[in-house]
Amino acid sequence: MNSEDKAFLLRSLDIARSWEGFTGENPPVGAILVKDGKVLSEAVHRGPGRPHAEREAIRKAISRFGASDVKGATLYVSLEPCSSWGRTPPCTEIIKEMHIKRVVFGLWDPNPKNRKGVLSLRKRGIELDWPRGRFAKEFERFYRPFDVFINQKRPFVIVKVAQTLNGFIVDGNGHSEWITSMKTRNLVHRRLRRRVSGLMTGIGTILADDPQLNVRGVKQRNILLRIIIDPRLRIPIKSQVLLGANEMLPVLMVVSEKVGGKRIRNFLSSLGDKRSVVQVLRVKEENKKLDLSEVLRKVSTRIDGMYLLVEAGPGLVSGLFRAKLVDRMVVCMSKSVIGGGRNWLELKEIALHNRIYLESSLIEDLDRDIWMEFDVCWNNKTY
Repeated sequence: MNSEDKAFLLRSLDIARSWEGFTGENPPVGAILVKDGKVLSEAVHRGPGRPHAEREAIRKAISRFGASDVKGATLYVSLEPCSSWGRTPPCTEIIKEMHIKRVVFGLWDPNPKNRKGVLSLRKRGIELDWPRGRFAKEFERFYRPFDVFINQKRPFVIVKVAQTLNGFIVDGNGHSEWITSMKTRNLVHRRLRRRVSGLMTGIGTILADDPQLNVRGVKQRNILLRIIIDPRLRIPIKSQVLLGANEMLPVLMVVSEKVGGKRIRNFLSSLGDKRSVVQVLRVKEENKKLDLSEVLRKVSTRIDGMYLLVEAGPGLVSGLFRAKLVDRMVVCMSKSVIGGGRNWLELKEIALHNRIYLESSLIEDLDRDIWMEFDVCWNNKTY
């Protein structure tokens, strides 16, 4: 793979990034069709039922230049082209039909149904190439959410915390508004909330802060399911998250299986016209704690996508870490210190010898704050 291949392949990844979080249960994919160093077309996959990036790139090129110019071209695509039937035909078929000479892709498809199906192209004399080593890491990290969603049957969990420089999320008096600046809070909506399909918090946060848990300042494109972990169903009927529920902002209350059916029915009937956009999910309880693995498995069938954002207190965040269910951390750190207060993680069993490592992928100075993104490296595995 030469430098030109790498440049076009990275461009396909940039195209895919532009639709990250907006393609539902499908991975975002970018494709570029090139012949003799000239870009014939670019395309991106825009979600379930929509044309795959490879097919769209080929269609555009045919429309602009004709089928003869497409023959012998090189297709660069951020993810291995699919080889199985779904809502759309296999991309490998149109690659064969249009006599594409070479296919360069960023990563083998994590979906077992499609993985290495592209090898069938070799039988038709089509060259294949993909990155190895350090260069492949960017593609592995980008498609890790899809890998988790497909192979672990749960959403990709992003935990976001706002903290001071010395690690506190509230001061000694219990105040937490606002640790970070307006600039940083706006970025949370633009970079995170509008790109995820689920937003989870705990009843402690609802009772303490009464948050809206919506998308503000930017256009909301996804249905955002607000998930409240409330084992005893204590949420006030007049809480903002319930009052603001609608078809684009539904609510899922996750309660213990010990909560009786009559209580749930009474709760739902008290919601009035909001009842149609609020649901209750009962989950088994162990040692007075909900089984978070089961919660995520069930949530994965209810959200319209693969990304779940968690904005919660130390109880829920620590529970997710204890169960090894955190995939990425976004830490919004204020360049300030306070005395006393509370940390966002309460895991006394995690000592120096068994610490959890994080691999940084983005560190950005935002004047009064620092935006940091990390992948969580379970068993010291990096991405």
